[in-house]
Amino acid sequence: MANRCPSSGHYAPPIWYPSSAIDSSPIWSSPQALSRRTTASPPPSPQFIALFVVLFIFCLQLPFSTAVRNKEIDENYQRLIPLRDIPQGCDHAKGVTPGTGDPAKEYGFVGGGLEKCRVWLEGDEQSASDEEGHYERCTPNNCQHEGELALGSKHIECICKAPWDGRFCDRLACWRMAEKENERRWRNAGEHCRCADNYEGTNCETVVSCQNGEFVAERCQCAEGWKGEVCDRKCIPNQTCSSPPAFSQKVGIFLSLFGFILTATFYGNRR
Repeated sequence: MANRCPSSGHYAPPIWYPSSAIDSSPIWSSPQALSRRTTASPPPSPQFIALFVVLFIFCLQLPFSTAVRNKEIDENYQRLIPLRDIPQGCDHAKGVTPGTGDPAKEYGFVGGGLEKCRVWLEGDEQSASDEEGHYERCTPNNCQHEGELALGSKHIECICKAPWDGRFCDRLACWRMAEKENERRWRNAGEHCRCADNYEGTNCETVVSCQNGEFVAERCQCAEGWKGEVCDRKCIPNQTCSSPPAFSQKVGIFLSLFGFILTATFYGNRR
């Protein structure tokens, strides 16, 4: 018999559902059925793991062409200690063995001056203040180009942002614009830095010509007896002479390797 809507009295045709659309499964499920529904994704395949291991190792070997080297150590290769990190007074240094912790904690500002806390605590204030190398009166901030006052092994000087160098960040040093192996890419140009001959780009990372060789496929093929990224260095006699791959070539190798392993992983998982 046809249904009637109780509220309006209109005729409502019967509604038929296909048997396949009705979930006739019981509320409970067997352990086997439940495990099929809740099975976790399979673990990564060995090929997939190998892909990331190889890529990680390869990336560690790529040169970071945008790396800069700020001046953070002094001429004696001691780390510069920012004055802002040195505490007031010397109470924090009591019982501390020098050289076993934060170097900044070995100093303190006492009576408007900078003291070597070990010396200051061992004697009276006057004798410690007069001891050579352990006391320096506060000086005005002479740092240029956004440098920061710091304590070095000999005197107060400045931590400098690349490309500045010198005690008060007053000397241009464009070689600081790159890691050591690529410092030849930059040259001083008055108060600014520019790319050296044979280089272009925002970070002078693109090789465009060679000094002693041919420029082929975006890299230099050095003539006999020469090496370097742009063939600018002479080979040492009686030693193997070769030029390292350019950054762009390493990127190409990286992408090729990535594509190969990714393809192998994809087809391996489909089997």
